[in-house]
Amino acid sequence: MATFTNYLDRATLAVVGPTLQDEFGMTDVQYGWLSSAFVWGIVAVILVFGALMQRFGERLIGGIGLVGFSLATLLSGTTAGFWPLLGCRLGLGVFEAPTFPMNATLVRRWFPRSERGKAVSTYQFGATAGTAFGIPIIGLIAHQWGWRAGFFAAGAFGLVIALLWFRFVHNSPGSTPRVNSAERALIDADREPEQARRRITREDLRYVLTDRRLLSLYVITGATSTAFFFFMTWLPKYMRDSMGIDVTGGLSSGMKGTIPYIFALAGIVFGGWLSDHLIKRGIPAKVARKWPISIGLIGTSVVFLMPLAHSQTAGLTVISVAYFSASMANCAWVLPAEVSRKEVSALANSTYGFFTNLFGALSPVVAGYLVSSSGYNAMLVYIGAWAVVGLAAILFLLDDVAPTPHGEDLADARA
Repeated sequence: MATFTNYLDRATLAVVGPTLQDEFGMTDVQYGWLSSAFVWGIVAVILVFGALMQRFGERLIGGIGLVGFSLATLLSGTTAGFWPLLGCRLGLGVFEAPTFPMNATLVRRWFPRSERGKAVSTYQFGATAGTAFGIPIIGLIAHQWGWRAGFFAAGAFGLVIALLWFRFVHNSPGSTPRVNSAERALIDADREPEQARRRITREDLRYVLTDRRLLSLYVITGATSTAFFFFMTWLPKYMRDSMGIDVTGGLSSGMKGTIPYIFALAGIVFGGWLSDHLIKRGIPAKVARKWPISIGLIGTSVVFLMPLAHSQTAGLTVISVAYFSASMANCAWVLPAEVSRKEVSALANSTYGFFTNLFGALSPVVAGYLVSSSGYNAMLVYIGAWAVVGLAAILFLLDDVAPTPHGEDLADARA
C-alpha cells in the first residue's frame, strides 16, 4: 500500500499534466522536466537514505518518507505556477527515495529465496496499481472538481496509509510477536542470517561501485527504467495527443486509457510468478532470474512497431504489449539482493535504486526534447534501443545470479 501510494502520487501529475500545461503555458520541454522532477529528487538523496536505513532501519525511515511525500503531494494542489510545482515535485522525490531500496531489503529479510520473485512482484504490483487505478480515479476527481482536488485526494490518502505503516510494518520477523515459531522457521528456511546494523565503510562503497555483476545490473535497470518511467509520466499525454484518448475526458475515455495499465499489472504478476516457478522447479538462478527479464526486454522492443499502428485499437495493442513487457522486466528488482553480499544488501539496493531513478529521471526529460524536436516516434525508438542494450547486458554481461566471490574485482573480470 505504501508503494501504491507512492505511484498514485507520481501518477497524479501525469493525469492532470495536460491541463496544467495549458493553464500554465508550459512547453513540452518544461513538461518533461516537471514530469521527471520527482526522480531527480530521488537521485539526489537515495544513497543517503540507504545509509540511514542501514543505520536506523526501514520502518522508521520508510515511514518518514511516506509522510513526507504525501505532504508534498498535498502542497502541489496549492501551487500557482511552474516553479512552485517543480519545487513540490522535487520534494515528492526526496521523500520517495527510500521506497524501493526499503522494499527490496525487507523482501530479503522476510522471505526465503524461493518466494522473493513473487514478493518483489507484489510491491511492484502495488506500484503499477497506483498508476492503473490512480489514473481513472484521479481523472474522475479532476474532471469533477478540478486538478487541485486530484493532488489533495492523493496526498490525504497517503497520510492514512502512513498510520497503517507505523502500526503494521516491522524491520524483521524477530521484531514482532505476530510471527509464530512455525512461520519464522519457514521464513528462515533458505534465508541468509540477519546482519548486525553498522556504519558504511569505504570498502562497502568501493564494492557496490565496482563489482562486475552489480555493474551489469545498473545497465539492465537503465533499459527497464527508460521504458517504465516514460509510460508512467508521459503515457496519458501521449494517448491524448497521438491516439485521441483523454483520461480526464470522462468515464468512457478514462477507462479506455486504463487498458495499458491493466496489462502492466498482469506483466508485474507474471514476471515474478515465472521467476519463482522456475526456481522451485530446480532451474538454476542464472536462468530462472534472467530469462523472465530477458523476455520482458524483448517484448518492450515492440515499441519500434508503434509508427505502423494506424488505428486506435492497433496503437492500444502495441502500447499494452510493451507496457506488459516492461513491467515484467521490472522483476529485475529481485537481482540486487541476490547478487550483492548480504552485509551490504541495503547499500547495494540503494545504489541500484540510484541508477534506476537516474535513468528514470532522464527518460521524461529526453522525451520532452525529442517530442518537441522530432515527435513521439523518436522517443519510441529511444526506448526500443535501450531495451536492446539491456537485453545484451543480461545475456552477456551478467554471468551469474550470486555474489561475486571475494577477491574478484573489476580488473579480474576484464582480464
